[in-house]
Amino acid sequence: MLDGKIFQWNSNRSCLNLSEEALKDRIIDVIDIVKDNVADNHYKESEDLRNFKSVKTKRGPLTDDWMETSDPIMCSYKNVEVKLDIWGLQGRIENYIQNAIREILLVGHKQAFAWIDDWYGMTESEVRDYESIMQSETNDKVKCSAPTTPTTLSDPDTPGSASSQKSWFSWS
Repeated sequence: MLDGKIFQWNSNRSCLNLSEEALKDRIIDVIDIVKDNVADNHYKESEDLRNFKSVKTKRGPLTDDWMETSDPIMCSYKNVEVKLDIWGLQGRIENYIQNAIREILLVGHKQAFAWIDDWYGMTESEVRDYESIMQSETNDKVKCSAPTTPTTLSDPDTPGSASSQKSWFSWS
């Protein structure tokens, strides 16, 4: 199960309305889009936020202390529960799934910042359309065994933006 909400950074440690038991058992894992490294096969220089600078917003590059020094900042809270009942494999499979979800969230949030010049200034409706296109392209890519070049929205405002070199997951 994956549940999430967006709040100001560090504003609410129980924003997902978890039960007292769930709050007691949870592990808080802060994903730092600058300091946390993605797997080598997911790394793209254009998405390295220590080097990236937005043309439209002038945000970036980010420093290691960006969570304390940047303003504005957004925090996305996620609750991930993995429960299996497979004797002998349960712990390893649960850890594998948790780590895979963490990697997906880390890469996705790095990309959200690195691709800011593609979506900054869009209306909420345009962002939803953009999300739909990206979701469709991702689903098509996962379904196909041969790599394909993703299509992009027509006439991007910022040629050569980080997303023009989109980093799609390689599951090999």
